[in-house]
Amino acid sequence: MKLSREVLTGIWVSVLIVVVAGIVIYYLPMGLSRIGKFEFDPLIKLPILLIVGVVALMLSLAAVSVAFATLNLADKTQALALPEGSVRAVIALCLLVLFAIITIFLFGSLSESVSGLREVSDLTAEQKEEFLSNKENLTTVLVIPYAVKKDGRDQTRYTVQYREKADADATARQRAKEDFAKQLLILIGTLVTAVASFYFGTRAVTPTQAAEARAAGTLASVKPSKVSAGSGETPFEISGNNLDLVREVKLVRGSNELIGTAVTSNAQVVKFTASFANVAEPGNWDVLTTDASQRVSRLQGAVEVTSVAQATTPESLDPPEAARTKWPNDFRIQGKNLDKVTVVRVTREGVSPVVAKITNRASDALVFTVQQEKLTSGKWGVEVLGDKDILLGTPLALVVTD
Repeated sequence: MKLSREVLTGIWVSVLIVVVAGIVIYYLPMGLSRIGKFEFDPLIKLPILLIVGVVALMLSLAAVSVAFATLNLADKTQALALPEGSVRAVIALCLLVLFAIITIFLFGSLSESVSGLREVSDLTAEQKEEFLSNKENLTTVLVIPYAVKKDGRDQTRYTVQYREKADADATARQRAKEDFAKQLLILIGTLVTAVASFYFGTRAVTPTQAAEARAAGTLASVKPSKVSAGSGETPFEISGNNLDLVREVKLVRGSNELIGTAVTSNAQVVKFTASFANVAEPGNWDVLTTDASQRVSRLQGAVEVTSVAQATTPESLDPPEAARTKWPNDFRIQGKNLDKVTVVRVTREGVSPVVAKITNRASDALVFTVQQEKLTSGKWGVEVLGDKDILLGTPLALVVTD
């Protein structure tokens, strides 16, 4: 499958944003900790890491949003144009992760404060005894001897690990730390519980309920507005507002109905295909759309069907495929009543139509030429039009290759 330039551009932009986010989350904490000769305390590194993580997450979400927009999957009615509920899910998961990180951090900090383990190293035997005798308010934990070599002689040195007996001020400070940690955990825990309950506990709104809360779609116009009786599958495009919930399209005239196929919709446009092969009488047809809530919108007399006498049926195109390096001198359309054709137009979605030059015209055949410079590689449709630019028959496929 050959991707368009717009799709490739969106993919590259998404990849670039993800790479930048990865670099930021990996290198920024290390870079900040090495500014000058200053080393950040672990108490400062943690909030910096959390902030950098949130920034990287937003960059990643931006990459996903760009990718969705490139593939025409974006929902502009939602935050960041992502599918409904995506941002709520990210917020809930971020709070859960934040709660886990802060809980572990506070537990480790309080454990270290409670232990109060200190250490004095490189003491001689006399220094060790003097240290222990002068520290009446300490509790000895461990005395560790080890051998060192100084002045060419083997000597024994000592490391003393101890805890100080807590005084009133130290006990008060420790209790204040514990109270603060408890209040912080309760606050974040309440927030996490509320958000998680809202996201995971509430019942999701069904598409039908969402549709009922919105206004019904309004139809403004239909293209093409004229077709010939007896024509085959014909593509239509309806313009209007609030059309993204449309699920079914019908063409109605009296008791006759034509069911639209291949129905696709967004907020402003509905596309579908209908066949007039079994329609013999001319007249105006109403266009009806039905949304997910079974609400019907009608555009009266939107499509005019011309008489059978004017019906023209293009059946085949020769050649159906053309290479830009070996462009054919002309193209030939075989069919019925082609002498009524006044314009041949080569079309493609998103590109301005290219009008071809008719060089020969008969009832069963029509010959035309078209400039290759105006046609890019891909699949095009060849339309034949009659008086007043009425579309005659079904467009034929033309594939242009490099």
